[in-house]
Amino acid sequence: NYTREFFNAIRLCEEIVNMEIGSFKIPRWRDVTNGIEQPLAPHPNAFTTTLPMDRSSQMLTFHMQHVPEQGETEDSAPDLVTMTLRASGTEPKVKLYLECRSDSQKMAQSLAGKAFEAVVGMWVLKYGKEMKLASPKVKSSSGVMHDIYADFAKG
Repeated sequence: NYTREFFNAIRLCEEIVNMEIGSFKIPRWRDVTNGIEQPLAPHPNAFTTTLPMDRSSQMLTFHMQHVPEQGETEDSAPDLVTMTLRASGTEPKVKLYLECRSDSQKMAQSLAGKAFEAVVGMWVLKYGKEMKLASPKVKSSSGVMHDIYADFAKG
């Protein structure tokens, strides 16, 4: 199953091992398919919850914190972005959900855009080469338009 292969590639990728993607640290993530949460105790960022597990579906959730690049200011809120990748239960598609929290709407939109670009550029286009994007342009619920091909076709 191609979808399972895509999710397994993400589970095993270098970014997960290093707990970072693009300009984001991944202090924790969970795999609902396998009932796994990372990091595990005794790591200082470990956390305890009881996860439902569903081996018949594919779903990963990442809590991501932006690491300021040169010239950017430090963010004040922890766990700024929560990103979930899941396989549709009714169609042959993978869905991506992003939630972002920040001190301002503008910063939240910016961080959500950066997280989206990191995930699409580093995982979807790399591990999902057989996938077709539903649209080359994606509009977020905040109204920000992302042109995937303009951002990533050159890479």
